[in-house]
This record gives sequence, structure tokens and C-alpha cells, in this order.
Amino acid sequence: MGKYFLLFPQKKVLEKKENFSLRPYDEIIFLNKYFKPPILISGNALKTSKIVRYYENVTLKDVLNTKNLKHNDIDNIRVILDTGKTKKVFLYKDIYKSNSNFGNIKLIPGEKIYIVYNPGINYAKVSLCGAVKKPGVYKITKNTTLYDVLKEAGGFDDNAFPQGIIILRKSIAETQRKYLDITLLKLKLYLQNFAIENLASTQENTKTNILAIINTQMALIDQIKNKEVLGRILGLKIPNNLEKLKNSPYNIRLEDGDKIYVPVKPSAVFIFGAVKKSGAFYVKNKVKLKKIINLAGGYLNSANKDEIYIIKPNGTVVAADNLGWFKSIENIYVYPEDAIVVPYKLEIRTPILTLVKDITQILYQSAYTFYLLK
Repeated sequence: MGKYFLLFPQKKVLEKKENFSLRPYDEIIFLNKYFKPPILISGNALKTSKIVRYYENVTLKDVLNTKNLKHNDIDNIRVILDTGKTKKVFLYKDIYKSNSNFGNIKLIPGEKIYIVYNPGINYAKVSLCGAVKKPGVYKITKNTTLYDVLKEAGGFDDNAFPQGIIILRKSIAETQRKYLDITLLKLKLYLQNFAIENLASTQENTKTNILAIINTQMALIDQIKNKEVLGRILGLKIPNNLEKLKNSPYNIRLEDGDKIYVPVKPSAVFIFGAVKKSGAFYVKNKVKLKKIINLAGGYLNSANKDEIYIIKPNGTVVAADNLGWFKSIENIYVYPEDAIVVPYKLEIRTPILTLVKDITQILYQSAYTFYLLK
């Protein structure tokens, strides 16, 4: 074990107002009253404890030495600064980061520094990859923001496309999963009731068609149920200039397990759904939506042209029914990194059609995100 220190007032001991038990090999040091109390450094992560003379403007980095550590696993070594009135706790490795102020903390006379090794510590963290200077895993606190992590990572690369940033969050994925499961259950129950109500009162040739449609819809529900949802945070507007994000409403707080991906500048428009050839079509600038439809080979017969929508790079949606009576979505412009979704017609018109739209939108957003993350 390392050494531990105990400061005591000499006068009170001599007056028998206080007393302490001594052990073999204890050292007693009497300090000159004109000297300020030294800084005491100890803890189970150190090879040896130290007493360091205090001097004006001495900093934490001045009194610590990595060669005195017992362990190389600095991710699990904490520093505790104890002034007697307050305590500060942080990771040892943060002292030596170029963008950290921990190493420059000015110490006060008599301050105690404990260097503690605890391999069981679990820190909240996020992963960052893509077009940033220093991709990796970053430790966060409850107040860490998107700006903080991007700044620590050195900012964006020159070819970054911040407007398309992808942040995946566990809690959102769990909410989406629950919503999908409940909605799919409602849809399944509706189809079962539809079959009971209609099969008993229809002719044999019509029954066959109804059963085929219902079986197809049931099979589709089972397929959707097994699809993965990612829990992307939608609607973020991230500027190219990182400093402008700092005071922006889009500088969100991060949560443990968040996955952040910064894509490169886009060169393709994506199209999914009821077209003959889904995929990515490379374009240099904006083009009209109908040109991408043509590049995709045109619509399938099962396409629902009235429900076409566009997923923008930040995950938000532009739908045909939001454009007004006199504007066709085929004539609006799409841009690199936009995704066009052409939904399929529903064979059975259900009273929960809005919920069905929500399901397909979540799934296409997830599919689009998967495509970008490849």
C-alpha cells in the first residue's frame, strides 16, 4: 500500500486536546510556521506517495508524474482533489489532453490529491466516426453536447457534410420498436376482422381473391416485424462552421451509447420503393424528381404516386400532400443525398391508414440510414 498523510495542529496535541495513534515506521514532520502547508499526493494507483512543497501558481500537472503510476490502464484511474471543503473528481488521462484545463488547475496550500485505480468504473461514452479529424470513442458527462465531442475530435474534415449527420440513440430505437409492434398488432387484428366480416358474405371466386390479399398483407406484417429500427435523431441542422453550432438549438446533449456518423459530401440521389430499379443515382447538382424516376426505370404498377415523399439528409420528410393542389412532387428539385420514396398501393384500405404510413416512413428512414452507413 502507498503512504497516507495526516495533518495535525501541533499545539492541540501538546495541550492534549487531540491525539493520534502511531504505527511502526510512521514519519512525523514538523513544518516551519512561515511555510505554507505542502501538497499531499497518495492513493492505490501510485508506486510511492509524495509530499510536494507548495509554491505560488503550482498546477496539477506540475506535481504529477506518470512514471509513478502502478497501472498502465489510465482509463480506470481517477484523480480526486480534496481542498477540505470541496472535492473534484475526473479521469487521470484528462489532465494531459491538449484541449483540457484539468492539468492547469492551480492548487492551494495543503490540498490533498488522491490517485485511485478502480477497474470497475463504467463511464458514459459515445462513438464518433466518419469525416472528422479524430474518430473514436469519447467519454461524456450528463452535460456533454454534440459540439463538445466534435470539438474534442478536432472538428470536421474538409470533405465533411455536417448537414447529413447521423446520430443513433438507443432510447429512440426502443420507442420506435414499441410503436411498430403496437401498430402492426392493430393492423393484424384489423385484417383478421376484415376476413371474418367479408368471407362469410361473398361468392367463392371473390373469397379466393380476398384470402390471397389478406395472406399477402399478413406475410408483409411478419417481414416488417423483423426489420431493424435504428433510432435516428431527425431534424438537426448542423452548420459547416463548428463554432456556430455551440450556441445553436441543435447543439443537443448526448446520451450514453449514442453513435455519431459524419458523412462526406454527397454525390447521389437515392430512390426506394415501387420503382423498377431502386438504388443511388449520381448527380452533380439539383435535378427534378421525375428525372430520377426515369433513371430508376419508371414506376411499378403497384406504385402509389399520390403518396411519394422525400427524405432529406437530416431525416426530415417532404411529402406530396404538403405541396398544395397545383404543384406536382415530380416537378420539384431534389439534391444530392436526398432519398425519394415511392410507396406501394395498399390492397385493402384500412381505417388505420395513417399508422401504416408512419410504419413505412420509419422503415424507409432506417433503410436510408443503413445505406448511408455502408
